[in-house]
Amino acid sequence: MVDKMIRGKSRVRENSEKLYVHMATAVAKVGKSVHRIFVGNLPWTVGHQELRGYFKEFGRVLNANVIFDKKTGCSKGYGFVSFNSLQALEKIENEQKHILEGNYLNIQKS
Repeated sequence: MVDKMIRGKSRVRENSEKLYVHMATAVAKVGKSVHRIFVGNLPWTVGHQELRGYFKEFGRVLNANVIFDKKTGCSKGYGFVSFNSLQALEKIENEQKHILEGNYLNIQKS
């Protein structure tokens, strides 16, 4: 039985390593560089889709991720957005204020 558990864990490890390789390949195909920003002071009502929807006006969003507390399931009030172009970041920086559902967003390059 222990032998089966060890084999099962190694299989999971092999699959996760393949996943990391696959993800790295996908990023390489999208572009040579991925530009990522930290977004703080998010309202607790904002999820991944709302975050993506707000930032898509600045450029192509590769990933928008709001961080949630694992125990409560509530938003921690921050997230990350990835773009494939530097122009999107420049557009974001040129905008004086970023307001989402009444909150002024704190945006920093990460």
